[in-house]
Amino acid sequence: MYLFFDLSANGKPKSYKAPMSDTFNWPRVVHLAWLLYDGERNLLRSGNHLIRPEGFEISPETEQAHHLSQETLLEQGVPLSEALESFQDAARDAEYVIAHNMTFQENTLGAEYLRKGMRPPLEHAEKYCLMREATWFCKLPGPGGRYKWPRLQDIHQKIFGKRYANQGEALADVSACTVCFFALLDLEAIELF
Repeated sequence: MYLFFDLSANGKPKSYKAPMSDTFNWPRVVHLAWLLYDGERNLLRSGNHLIRPEGFEISPETEQAHHLSQETLLEQGVPLSEALESFQDAARDAEYVIAHNMTFQENTLGAEYLRKGMRPPLEHAEKYCLMREATWFCKLPGPGGRYKWPRLQDIHQKIFGKRYANQGEALADVSACTVCFFALLDLEAIELF
């Protein structure tokens, strides 16, 4: 089974090289979305959780980037532990876990598990970073003659010839990640392990 996930965070980490155990480094999750597919690409379960802020305020940058306000999250959000338990249940069933920019996604989410005294569920999973794996497919010029890592929007544009709507919204992003991943498999542009 394939588990795709994406999150929206309240800011950026101080250092992208810090371990997830450095919970002061990693931003707080404000939206977590995931999709669990079987081997025939049938959607089995999904989660789409706005997270109620616990002990922090939403930054203006986060509000602008993800269109989420403090008021919206307080009114519509669920407790963090509820969203984490839902994701953990899906992760138990997954053979592969896929995300765009897996390092950021995994460390940010893992830090939330650690803050709650829970074990991060992806420690032993077969993880797949769409951003890294699609680099050669997109071939975007970068510094020093190398290819730069593509944004999810770049991958979608290259495959489908158009941008996807609602970029920065976790459910839209995880949906785009999913269709791009399966399309790249069909094109034989990427391989699974």
